[in-house]
Amino acid sequence: MKKWILALAVVALASFGATAQTVSLSYDDGNNGFKLLTEKPHEVKLNLITSTVMLHPEVAYDYTINTDLSVGGRVSFNIKNDNDQADETLGNFQISPYVRWHFYKNTSGNALRGFYVEGNMAYTNYTYVSNRILNVNDPEHLMTTEKSKANQFGLGVGAGYRWITKGAWSFELGAVVGRNLLNNDAPNVYWNTIFSIGKRF
Repeated sequence: MKKWILALAVVALASFGATAQTVSLSYDDGNNGFKLLTEKPHEVKLNLITSTVMLHPEVAYDYTINTDLSVGGRVSFNIKNDNDQADETLGNFQISPYVRWHFYKNTSGNALRGFYVEGNMAYTNYTYVSNRILNVNDPEHLMTTEKSKANQFGLGVGAGYRWITKGAWSFELGAVVGRNLLNNDAPNVYWNTIFSIGKRF
């Protein structure tokens, strides 16, 4: 009797494990768009806002683990001198890995759309401006402006909305905000606006 109970317990645990590996909050067997996520799990993207408006090109890579979860990262760099707006938000150079949880929905034509939330980290190299008094004993307190560089590391969150077509193209709108953790004169907050186009393969 004990052997039968043990055998049934093993079968039940095995069935539970197999089910746990396939269950997805958004998966639907009737929509081939979900198959596209796993058949073409790689995606490269270009952020059109930072690349064209801010002259701060940003490319991203995303890998689909399952229909709910993906991991990836963004890399951006400044191509224009004295680009103060980009310096304050994205720095001279930034690397930002992330983990995303997706909530896809069915659409006509086997396409997908849905919200996502993410947790991210960011390493950023900033150029910041500081004012220094030339002579503290000078009653006029003449000052000079200096540019300095500093590295920052931060943690942040993000959210947005994605569309994936049956032709394996993706479109994304989103925003990212995070807190820099190192104690220096660089900005304490990093943020980003995302309007990207991508291709899955």
